Amino acid sequence: MMASLTRLGNDYRVWDIRSEVDFKKPGKGTITADMRISESTYDLIKEKTADGSKYLHWHEVDITDEQGDTVATVRKQVYYRLKQR
Repeated sequence: MMASLTRLGNDYRVWDIRSEVDFKKPGKGTITADMRISESTYDLIKEKTADGSKYLHWHEVDITDEQGDTVATVRKQVYYRLKQR
């Protein structure tokens, strides 16, 4: 959500709606998540909200351990809507 707020700016309402975590195995040591949102996803968000409609989008990221094994997958649904002018 925070990445979207920064990227889209104050013209959009952006809220976390729901999250899901699928734990695969215990995480040992340092775990990391590389969370990136592609330009094509931002283009889709802008297209879906251009007429003022809300758009709900699922973002997904794998959480990995030091060996590169996936320890969990996180899905987050985010609400997007262009603010009225």
